[in-house]
Amino acid sequence: MNEHSKGLGVIYALTAAVLWGMIPLYIDLVDTKDPIEIVVHRALWSGVLLTIIVAKTDGIFNVIRSLTDSSMRWGMAFSTLMLSVNWLLFVYAVQSGQVVEAAFGYFIYPLVAVVLGLAGGVAVIRVGGATEVEV
Repeated sequence: MNEHSKGLGVIYALTAAVLWGMIPLYIDLVDTKDPIEIVVHRALWSGVLLTIIVAKTDGIFNVIRSLTDSSMRWGMAFSTLMLSVNWLLFVYAVQSGQVVEAAFGYFIYPLVAVVLGLAGGVAVIRVGGATEVEV
């Protein structure tokens, strides 16, 4: 890895952190008070963006291969459920003025994930350049 790549990585990480830190402000500015609507919009537009990325990177074969594997489908369904619950709780926490508590939850989550991983509860695998979680 060259110095230019490292510098870009730092810039990308800082940009992601700043954008992530602004999400509570965005949620507060959105004209709806229904957390489900916000989460559905996030899922919809993430799906559109992901479709464009997959199409441009010829990743459709990896998607098809993942969808034909029953255990992968179950893992993705479980991940989808967990992400939906996570985001609903996060949006609700922000809308109810519990931003600090929500931020603490996001701080503590990686620690819990590591403990679960060490305990054998979660296996993280790499498939076609994408990280998948299989339970």
